[in-house]
This record gives sequence, C-alpha cells and structure tokens, in this order.
Amino acid sequence: MLNSGQQQFNAQFSELLDLQLLNSGTSLLGKSVSFGNGTQSGIATKVQQNAGQVLVRVGDLLVPAANIESVSESSTDDSNVP
Repeated sequence: MLNSGQQQFNAQFSELLDLQLLNSGTSLLGKSVSFGNGTQSGIATKVQQNAGQVLVRVGDLLVPAANIESVSESSTDDSNVP
C-alpha cells in the first residue's frame, strides 16, 4: 500500500506527463495535418486533452493525435475536412 507521500508524488508525476503530452500537441497548431489513411486533411486549430488522450481540432473534427499521419507547413488550400 502506498503512503500519502508516494500517492502525492504519483499524482504530481501523472499531471506532469499529461502536461507534456498536451505541450507536444501544441506543436501541431497552425500546421496542415492528414489522417484517415491520408483521405482527410486540414489545419490543426486547437489541442485539448480528454481522458489522457491528446485531441487535435481539424475543421469540425476532434482527431486523436495518435491518428495523425503527417504534418506539414500549412497553406490556404490544405483542407478537405468540413
């Protein structure tokens, strides 16, 4: 059984990992991303976390960051997502 100091450490470490994941997702903001086996793409406009998963807003969709297949500099004509 963990004592209160170990529990507090584990909770803080978990929060740090969550922040690091979210921070790494912010590098996608403003970039053109593709997903769905290359069938969908768009500009990443928002990054959020839900239940330990980093989600990226592309058009009207929230795409798990793990599903993003490629990232490139954006252009004004890069979207095929509603």
